[in-house]
Amino acid sequence: MKELCNRANVSYKEIVVDIDIPKHVFTKEFPQAKSYPFVVIDDKRIGGLVEAAKYFIQEGLVSAKRK
Repeated sequence: MKELCNRANVSYKEIVVDIDIPKHVFTKEFPQAKSYPFVVIDDKRIGGLVEAAKYFIQEGLVSAKRK
């Protein structure tokens, strides 16, 4: 996810469960999160890495083409 954000030139804030936020607080706030990373952009709950990559492509932030 970090590499994807860097490629898209998108700043991010990493929050580590059990270090930055207790797991029970995280799961209460984001019950749909079944894996990590769980991506939230501007309060929009995107999902995991695959969903985030699709979102970045859809928004034109990265290209699906290989270099």
